[in-house]
Amino acid sequence: MSTSEKNVRFYELLEVRLLSEFRKKFLLQPLNADLVDKTRLLFNEIITNIFSQSKYTLTPAAVTWISEQFLKTVKIDDVALVNTLSEEQVKLSELSFDEIQLFKNLFDVTVLGPELRAEYQRRNLS
Repeated sequence: MSTSEKNVRFYELLEVRLLSEFRKKFLLQPLNADLVDKTRLLFNEIITNIFSQSKYTLTPAAVTWISEQFLKTVKIDDVALVNTLSEEQVKLSELSFDEIQLFKNLFDVTVLGPELRAEYQRRNLS
């Protein structure tokens, strides 16, 4: 399996894990700001746990950013949870270069790839 295939698989497994935990805990709850906050905390906890078992250390900002990206994939009755978000809590520009590089390597061939590549190139040229 190539590196890009492994990275796509990591993204898919992470998405499945996050959405599975969301469904277990919150599926029948009404779509509101409280649900968004609870989901954000759940996703942050899961992502922190996964990365703490690796050689990579993420700042709270990086955990929040990646959580926000996965929050955009959650739908309840075909209504995206992201529609209830006023704005992202963390901008990609707030992450360290090392975190951008890590995420670019992990998520390059996913829907997150274009934004990560652009930020990486912008910083690499600076």
